[in-house]
This record gives sequence, C-alpha cells and structure tokens, in this order.
Amino acid sequence: MSSHQVWRDLDWLIHSPDLLSADAGVPLAKWPDAVLKAIEQWLIQERNAPCVIHHAFSSPYRRLGLYAEALLGEALKHTASVQLLAQHAAVHLVDPRTGSQSARQTAGELDFVWRDRLSQRIWHWELAVKLYLYLPSTLTPNSGLDQFAGLQRRDTLARKTARLRDHQLALSSLPTVSAMLGTPVDAAAAYLKGWLFYPLSGSHWDDYALPDDATRHLLNPQHLKGWWLTETAFRERLNHSQPRLRAAAWRWRVVPRLQWLAPQQANAGDTLDNRSLQALLLAWRTARAAQTDPRPGLMIAAMAPSDIAARHHAPGGNSSAAADQREPLSSGAEPIYNEIHRGFVVADDWPEGA
Repeated sequence: MSSHQVWRDLDWLIHSPDLLSADAGVPLAKWPDAVLKAIEQWLIQERNAPCVIHHAFSSPYRRLGLYAEALLGEALKHTASVQLLAQHAAVHLVDPRTGSQSARQTAGELDFVWRDRLSQRIWHWELAVKLYLYLPSTLTPNSGLDQFAGLQRRDTLARKTARLRDHQLALSSLPTVSAMLGTPVDAAAAYLKGWLFYPLSGSHWDDYALPDDATRHLLNPQHLKGWWLTETAFRERLNHSQPRLRAAAWRWRVVPRLQWLAPQQANAGDTLDNRSLQALLLAWRTARAAQTDPRPGLMIAAMAPSDIAARHHAPGGNSSAAADQREPLSSGAEPIYNEIHRGFVVADDWPEGA
C-alpha cells in the first residue's frame, strides 16, 4: 500500500466522526486537545517526509481491523505528549487455587493503554472500525441497532456495542491489569469509527432509507453514510441515472478491502467507466455462481475529477462526498479523481439471507 494511502487512512482514523451518540450507553473516546494537536503536528511531518508510515506499513495486512489498529498504534507511539503503556496486551486469568496468572487462559486483550503526559491521566481505549448495512423491518425481525448487520452477517452494531460495554472496556478494571501495568487505569472508552450504509428510497444517491427516531437517537448525527443496493438495482440505476458533472461523467472504483477507511482518491487510470464496471459486475456474478468468489458484496465508489468533486459536495458533510483533499495525489498531467459517494453492491440474494 502506498504511503499516500496510509497517510490518508491515518488522517481519517484520527479525525472521522464516531458511529454512536452518547445515548448508546458506551463511553466514547475523545482526544484531549493538546494530544490531538501533537498528533496533527506529527501527521504534517509524515505527510511532508514519510518515515514511520513508509517503514511501518511496507508489508500488507490480512485484515482491516489489524491495519486500523496498527495505524492508531503508530500515532500513539510517535506523539510526544503520549506514553503508550500497552498495545494488544493479553489479560491473563488468575488461577483461584494458586493465586497466580495462567499462561494459557486469558480474559481478553487490551487494545491500547496510554498516559496523557500533560494530565497524567491513564486511558484504556478499545478500537473498532465497523461497516454495517442497515436492514429495514421488511428484511429483518430485528430492531434498533440490531438492524445494522455486517456484510458477512456475523455481527450487528448492537452486538458490538454490547461487547464493548460489557466485556472489552471492563477488562482494565481487573486487578490483574493494574498489577501488569503497575498502576490503575483512570478511564476506559471505545474508539468506534466506520461507515453505515442504507438502502436508497429515491432517485438521488443520498436518498437514504433511515431507521426510526429512537434508533437514530443512538447514532452520531454526523456519522459517515453510504448506500447499499442489490446488483440488479445498481445496474438499473447505472443505466438510467448516470449524471454528468459539467463535461465529465462520473467514473467508478471498486475499493479493495484494506482501503475501506478513507474516501478514495485515484488517478484516472485507476477508475472505471460504466461499461467496464458492468463487465466487472458480470464477472463477479459469474464467479459467485461458480463458487470461486465468496464475496457477498463489493464496495464501489463514485469518482469525479477533484475540482468538480469539491464543488459537488460541501465540505464537512457526513458522506464520502466530503472527500478530504489535504493530501492530494501528484500525477503530473493525469486527472485526479475524488470519491463523491460510496456504497455496497450486494448479491441479489443477500437481503433474503440477511
């Protein structure tokens, strides 16, 4: 992965909005002002002369969660106002017969424990970067945050919230953790980022079919949004509603899994026109039928030339359309395309299984 992409993902991880509101019942992590300022200074250094980013991310990661954890870990390690005390640290159970810790049995792992050097406050943060698709009541008997399901349908936002609250954040209150660190933890919080994807209820790409008021009250009003459509519905929309922005039609990019964090930015040669995207979708459907491609869905980003994308959406919006352009690509004469919205195209039978 390029240093440019890593920098954008790290910048996104530091600055993107939370998924949940304070009413969801989970303490949410917030950067102390002085710490955030120090991290931003380090980010500027890495943008101008990539050093840590270049060396720490030279090898690919197998999973998006491990990649995100590595990103946040590097930021904490290289921020002068932070002392990183533990990262991905196993919490061992105590054998009641002997009073000693068991090397084999663990209660879980602590994502990050760090000290704010200014306040001397010690934080335990659990990181989660999640992408969920909202299922209306016509597709699921579930309610509330349980209506937000992962693409593989193994997880929901409600289950993740409960696990953070009832298990992961509680680990740092165990006496074994204080003994391991040599000091008690002052507070624990969830660093929960990501995207929520909604079915479309109208002709526009941001006509999201949203949940009821009670559920929306549990979500951060500024959380990042996208759409989801079945392959057939997406093809129909692609054929009939392709807009033109001035002289340039939208182009498209199928987003690799490890690039699901920050809004996309790409050279024109790394994007697809409508016909190429249609061919790719046909190949994906054929591979699924032959059981050679297990992916239940593809993330697809709509792309427009950077100057047009900047005018198409107001900065600070809560869709990928507010693509951050603080670190633009350098491509010579080749046009740069920025993401203006994103979504998942899922197999036609995916909603039934959900």
